[in-house]
Amino acid sequence: MKQAIGLFTLLIVLTQSRMYVPKKSLYIGETCGSNYYFQVSNFTANPWPPVLGQSMLVEMSGIFDQLANVSVIGIGQSLSGQSWNYTTVKVNQIFSAGQSQTFSTVISAGNNPGYCYLQYALKNQDDMFLACWHLQYQLF
Repeated sequence: MKQAIGLFTLLIVLTQSRMYVPKKSLYIGETCGSNYYFQVSNFTANPWPPVLGQSMLVEMSGIFDQLANVSVIGIGQSLSGQSWNYTTVKVNQIFSAGQSQTFSTVISAGNNPGYCYLQYALKNQDDMFLACWHLQYQLF
C-alpha cells in the first residue's frame, strides 16, 4: 500500500512539474468563434510547451469554405492579462473554395514569466476575421 501511495505521489509530482512535457496536439487552443471562411483542421506550436525567451513556430492548417482574400495574419499576445501587443504578417493572397493551406509564422514565446495569451487570425483587407485561433500557455 505504501509503495502504491509513493508511486501515485511521484506521478502527481512529475505531471505537475516541468519534467512532464506534453506532445504537440491538434487541440492546442481553440477557435475564437464560428462561421469563418477558413476551417482550422490543425494548429501546432513548436516547441510545445513554449520556452521563455525563445521563438516558436506556429502553424495553422485548414480548408477555405469559400473564395477569400487573405490580407494579413494578425497576431495578438498578452502576458498575464496586461495590454495586448499586435503584429501582422502580410499574406496578400486569394484562396479558392476547397483549397487547403498551412500558414506558418515564427513568433517570440515571450520574455517574462507568467501566463501568455495568443490570438492568431487571418484577416481580409477590411480587417474582417476569416479565421481565428487562440491559446494560453505559461512561461517559467
